[in-house]
Amino acid sequence: MRSQLNNMKKTVGFTSQQDSDGARQWFTCSEINNRIATIEFQLCTESVPLKEEKKLLAEIQTLKLGLGDYSVDTMNTMEQNLANFDPGMSMKEQKDAINADIAQFRDEKKKIQDQMTELSEARKTQLGPIEEIQNERNAIGEKLRAKIEERNALRDEYRQQEREYWNYQQELRKARQERYAAERAEKQKEYDLRRKQREAEKLDEQPHVGEITLIEQTIKYCKGLVQSKTEEKKDEKKEIVHDVPDGGEVLLRKEDREEEFYFAPLKAGKKGKSKPKGSDAKPTKITHNAETFRLFDQLKLDAPLSTEQVPALLEELEKQLGEYQAKVKEWEEKREEMKKKILEGLTEIEEKKAAKEAEEKEEAAEETKEEAKEAEEEAKDE
Repeated sequence: MRSQLNNMKKTVGFTSQQDSDGARQWFTCSEINNRIATIEFQLCTESVPLKEEKKLLAEIQTLKLGLGDYSVDTMNTMEQNLANFDPGMSMKEQKDAINADIAQFRDEKKKIQDQMTELSEARKTQLGPIEEIQNERNAIGEKLRAKIEERNALRDEYRQQEREYWNYQQELRKARQERYAAERAEKQKEYDLRRKQREAEKLDEQPHVGEITLIEQTIKYCKGLVQSKTEEKKDEKKEIVHDVPDGGEVLLRKEDREEEFYFAPLKAGKKGKSKPKGSDAKPTKITHNAETFRLFDQLKLDAPLSTEQVPALLEELEKQLGEYQAKVKEWEEKREEMKKKILEGLTEIEEKKAAKEAEEKEEAAEETKEEAKEAEEEAKDE
């Protein structure tokens, strides 16, 4: 044992000689700890040069890590064992001493076990029927686990039923949406049918009636502006049949007597009141109101401000009237063809509608047959 301790000291460099720097080597564990504490305190409280600081850190590392596989506690235990070791004893004496120590340790262990038993009994006495309580607790725990499992099963069943109900509701919503979509499609088809019927009916109405009527009224209005105001309208009179006796004559009317004269008498005109001819008449201003301005604005024409602007305006009106009449003629030529196309579309829609109704009737008949068949099978099973 002493040789083992000496080898350990040689391994970590614990010799009685001084090192090359004259530093003293440390032999005991307390000396090692004191030296480490001294170096650390010196580093914390003093300003040490870098070279010396490195040297001190290296010494700490040597003291802490230079022990190898032997810790400080191990060395202390071996030193104590070595101090109690008597090298003068023989092997038999040493064995007997060790057995005596073992017997002593066993007696101490038995005493400790007896004390533990007494303490356990006292504890049981203090707690009372602890086993009954533990058994009751275990039974309650088993019941609790059973209830938990039952709750989990009910919860899983509820969630399964909830999922099934949700799927059922999804199917109902999907069926409603499909039904609504079919109804919307049917209504759209009916709307298209009515719209095409209205389009076919509109083809019988002549287009541009309003424009043509407006142009004709404007032409009449403009012609009324250029008529001579001095011209008198002659009243148409019915020819009177006279009952003239034989040998009598009926005098002609005064305005027709010129035909009987070889030379018609001249009427003396009044001086200074000769009227100018129509070709020499001055243009007169035309007064308009808001309505006439609005009508000319609809035709995209400027309202005439004098009678000399009316002829050019009449030409423009006649031109517009000719354009609208050409459009009406073109409409008359294409009307039958357009009506035919619309009627063909109506026929196609009606055919699709009839086919769909027939298909629905067939499906209803098949469902009725299946229901009757299922009812017969159920009756047979009963």
